[in-house]
Amino acid sequence: MQFIDGGLYIETEQDTPHLHQEEPSLLGFELHNSKATHYVPNTPNTLLFFDGDKETAANASFALLSDTSIEEQNVLAEHYFNTYMHGTGEIRSEWVIATLRDPQSESTLPDQLGLFEIHGDHFHQEQTFAPKCPALHGSAQTQDHIVFACADGIVKITQQSSTFSATHIANSQALPNEHRIGKLLAGQDHDLMIGIARGSFYKIDLANNEISAFNWQPEGVANYLAYGMSAVSKDLLVVDELGYINIFDSDNEFQAAGRFKAVESINTDSSMLLINNQAYNMTYLIHDQKVISLDLEQHSAAPIMTLDAPIESAAWLGVTKK
Repeated sequence: MQFIDGGLYIETEQDTPHLHQEEPSLLGFELHNSKATHYVPNTPNTLLFFDGDKETAANASFALLSDTSIEEQNVLAEHYFNTYMHGTGEIRSEWVIATLRDPQSESTLPDQLGLFEIHGDHFHQEQTFAPKCPALHGSAQTQDHIVFACADGIVKITQQSSTFSATHIANSQALPNEHRIGKLLAGQDHDLMIGIARGSFYKIDLANNEISAFNWQPEGVANYLAYGMSAVSKDLLVVDELGYINIFDSDNEFQAAGRFKAVESINTDSSMLLINNQAYNMTYLIHDQKVISLDLEQHSAAPIMTLDAPIESAAWLGVTKK
């Protein structure tokens, strides 16, 4: 695992912040744990989860990082498990809620959750949550709740001060047989999330422990091409098969808040990405060779660049208003 310094930073001179820009550079800092899989930020820190490897008997682990620790070429703290797993974790201040896997299990997916507290440069496991979460995959958090997706529903963990409690919410009849939520998106509302299962969207009511279908499609639309949650307004964004972006207000129970044309020509052989600008209520749509700027307040789209080759991946570099 390597890190690139984007070259942008703010320096305060005589109580006035000044933005500086240098050339991006590859840092000498490297992490050599096996199979870095999930990078889960939660300001001011981020969690990097390593799956480990069955073939080489490398155990899973996670590392806690910050901008400062990366610059100083070290980790804040880390934890090693006693087995491999395709897992993840969520940061809650000085705690991390991370996945657990039985070493005797035939699956690489975890099926339970543990609470880890930071102690200097490492973590101590303080609690194992009782509800099982078979074939765990996907997580997200709001101010009060941390949620993990399971084959048979979700596990909701609620934090009250330094006390954590867990509840299992079973899949409802809204999910067809053999469907399971595998991706979670959290917005502004502390008690609502969106879950995605095999191309279908579901609303998760954390206050009433209910999962229901979320019918986002406007008339004449069946499928989506990309989805995400905007960085500033925390609205749900869905690009439909006609090239329109659909906006749903997460602060108003994900009610429809707008729809506008985002891309004129769709190449079905090329993937589509939504990359957020973390400083402004703006998102970039990446498709084929094009980068299109989406103004989520004015509901307008503007192409800003076309590259010579199709774009496979992208990331935003910048300085937030904070």
